[in-house]
Amino acid sequence: MNISKKNILFKCETDSGKYAGTGHLKRSIQVLGMIKRKFKSRFNYIFLFKKLNHTENILKKNLSEKFIIYKNNLEKKLNFLKPNDIIINDTPKGLGNNFSKILFKKNIKKIIVFDDIKKYKNSNITYINSISFFKKKISGSNVFQGTKYLLINRKNKNKNKNKRNKDLKILISTGGADYKNILQKIILLIKDIENLNLTVLIGSGVKSNNPIFKIKKKNIKILKNVKNVENLFEKNDISIITGGLIMFESLAFKKITYVYQSYFHQSYAIKELVKKKLIIKIGENKKIFKKKILSLLNKNIKDKQAGKKFTNDKSYVDTKGYLRIKKIIYNCLNDKKN
Repeated sequence: MNISKKNILFKCETDSGKYAGTGHLKRSIQVLGMIKRKFKSRFNYIFLFKKLNHTENILKKNLSEKFIIYKNNLEKKLNFLKPNDIIINDTPKGLGNNFSKILFKKNIKKIIVFDDIKKYKNSNITYINSISFFKKKISGSNVFQGTKYLLINRKNKNKNKNKRNKDLKILISTGGADYKNILQKIILLIKDIENLNLTVLIGSGVKSNNPIFKIKKKNIKILKNVKNVENLFEKNDISIITGGLIMFESLAFKKITYVYQSYFHQSYAIKELVKKKLIIKIGENKKIFKKKILSLLNKNIKDKQAGKKFTNDKSYVDTKGYLRIKKIIYNCLNDKKN
């Protein structure tokens, strides 16, 4: 670490899906790339993680930057922080009182938080709430909230044109992790339906012993380490996914989207999107709505064979969130107070 440089500390959390999953890590890595493209080596980049289930293994696979893992000695781990350092927090429960007090004590001038609905005494916080606002909206001049701040950057539109095919093409994914083995449950339910072509996207937090890898069938393609998810959305007719960030990615590509609610905190966004008829809910927790899924897919297959084009015409995610977030972060980093 170059002590003459300011530090950007990313406080994040990740695990195999029991608590944090990999969505927060994915977003933090995107923000890191965004910053490095403009500021390059102007800052020291450091990641801080709470020790959770398989955290270190996931980081070794996905993160090339220096990282610190803590358990109970958070303040001691942060001895190196200086007032002009920058904090970017992306954790399931937000900044938290303990971390906020440490930053206040160290007189940190700039803090950016993602999806945090708690207002702290520290006035140096910028809020970017793209999903948590479904649960609660907060006010303030430094608050940016709504789906227009989703970190989605769709570059190509309808570049891939599907060849005429009688098979219904379905993309199935649980995002970064699959702690509850949802992939297997969905595949076992639909794999024997005729005229289905299934692509299963495996996230970086999915364990190697996940039962999905034991399923072998001609119409099932299992993909790992996919860098261009955009092409997968374009090539498939329908998405069967969970209610995290990937749900919004599916909507950004205007896909017919069937959603399995894997965690309670997803319920706020799912409820609103169902109300707006943007998605269809097909399960929650450990329950899959089997009859509903089979009925929907049978109708979809008939529509595909009749030549129907599959698209969700309702525009909800405009895919410019990346540019908006980039502007907010660049303004913070360029601030003369830093």
